[in-house]
Amino acid sequence: MTLHKNYEQLEQYISLLRSQHIPVCLNIEPDIYEIKAAVRLKTNFVDLNTGNYTLSKTLAVQNDEMNRLRSAALVAKKNGIGCYFQKWSEPPDSAPTPEFNTD
Repeated sequence: MTLHKNYEQLEQYISLLRSQHIPVCLNIEPDIYEIKAAVRLKTNFVDLNTGNYTLSKTLAVQNDEMNRLRSAALVAKKNGIGCYFQKWSEPPDSAPTPEFNTD
């Protein structure tokens, strides 16, 4: 989901959910701009997409993707948003699994 492209519509839905005390979690790309949009939308949690990490063919790309995930998670944490991610299939060559949360 691209938050900035759907911002106005998401803002309405999230506001409605939050008014009913329903926590909101959005599945987004590990992108700083997406995290900042999630902060403006007042979401409770983000679930970072690990598809690029999981499908990486080389260790260098896996490391780059892990750094994107880590950076996005840190920005979320600094802004008071819970952050989760986990692999959705086995990465090539049994690379380390990116599983942590920032709570």
